[in-house]
Amino acid sequence: FQYTINARVHDSFDSGNGNTYTNDVLFGINDGTGWSELFDDTMDEPFVIEGGNTITFGVSSYFVGTLGSYLLEVDVQRSPSTSIDQAALEPFVTVGPNPSQRYFDLTVNLDIASPIRADIFSANGQVMGTWDFGLTNEVGHRFDLTSEAAGVYLLLLDVDGVQYRRRLVLTK
Repeated sequence: FQYTINARVHDSFDSGNGNTYTNDVLFGINDGTGWSELFDDTMDEPFVIEGGNTITFGVSSYFVGTLGSYLLEVDVQRSPSTSIDQAALEPFVTVGPNPSQRYFDLTVNLDIASPIRADIFSANGQVMGTWDFGLTNEVGHRFDLTSEAAGVYLLLLDVDGVQYRRRLVLTK
């Protein structure tokens, strides 16, 4: 999932909710790569982060040494990751032959090692199998479906939280 975060602070300088607060404060966001600029009351634009990551909010008095009350209001909207994620993986993933009568070969070649997991689902959503390949940059695996009925299956590949989907057609 992708998370869109809007935040604002209600304080003695600007209380957008009509309540009274006794300290004027600034806040910033750290996404693990460093602190953002400091915001006085409201953010200029939403902060977007992919699922699986951690963010930290820091609040500090505008005037050094002052104490008092304030309210940090954080609005988080969760949405499915876009198809851009799958498109980003396309050059690194191959699945074939498709359609097939017996098996499907999965090949993954990444630039850096990432946690990789694969699931195959039947058309009615039943999990047909799960494979955890661990932290790696290369996968070469054959999914043998000779004992399964002809039909459409779904391969769901998760590469460090980015999902790749491929419809598999099994013929007999």
